Amino acid sequence: MIGNKMTGSELRRLKDRLSLLFRSAFEQRRNVILLCDGNDLLGLQRFVQTLMGLLDPRHYRVYRDNAAPRGPFLLPWWRALPPGGDLLILPHSYCHRAVVEYLNKDISKNRFSEILEEIEEFERSQFQQGCLVYHLAFMVPSREFKKQMRKIGSRPVEDLLAKTEAEIARAPRRYIRSMERIFLSAAEEPWFKPELKKYARLEVAMLRFLVARLEEDLQVDSAQATAVFDEAMEALRGRRPGHAG
Repeated sequence: MIGNKMTGSELRRLKDRLSLLFRSAFEQRRNVILLCDGNDLLGLQRFVQTLMGLLDPRHYRVYRDNAAPRGPFLLPWWRALPPGGDLLILPHSYCHRAVVEYLNKDISKNRFSEILEEIEEFERSQFQQGCLVYHLAFMVPSREFKKQMRKIGSRPVEDLLAKTEAEIARAPRRYIRSMERIFLSAAEEPWFKPELKKYARLEVAMLRFLVARLEEDLQVDSAQATAVFDEAMEALRGRRPGHAG
């Protein structure tokens, strides 16, 4: 098994491969929905920011719905679905929202179970339309979450991050148990849940997972494609006037 340590150049190549794969998804007109859920707020935020730095801003959307849905539960996310070939990133997705509504006693246990079935049906419909749906779980023990609360409270952060932290902090252990139920119940696409303490290693594990899944689903060898591109760029630099070599 490959470890999660790598040099800066290796990490850059991994990011280049992921960027190429998302371009391939766009060229194939395959929508990608990326769910990022869990109580590791800082790890999740860092990963989403990394992704945003890799991608063409014209072809992705980060959607956060931080209010109780009015009308059908999944309606806000149906409306957020991207055009063909684009990426939809969902930090604290409909799964988080369902858990928070349940823990706040805004919905009953039976309604919570119904919503989980609706989520499963929603994702199944996306798979049937050729969409790629990936689940990334960012989870830490409750004691680590409490440490994050102190960090968040001691520095300026986005209001949304602070609000999400407050939602989880009302019942951190129950939140973990409820999210674990969702992770275990996923029928179509399992949740990827690396248990790594250092954010750099967590980021590498998540990037590697996405590269592997996108290569498999898109039938693209990103390592070869980026190597060919690098060779072409090196050859181009070699033909420029004044270039030594």
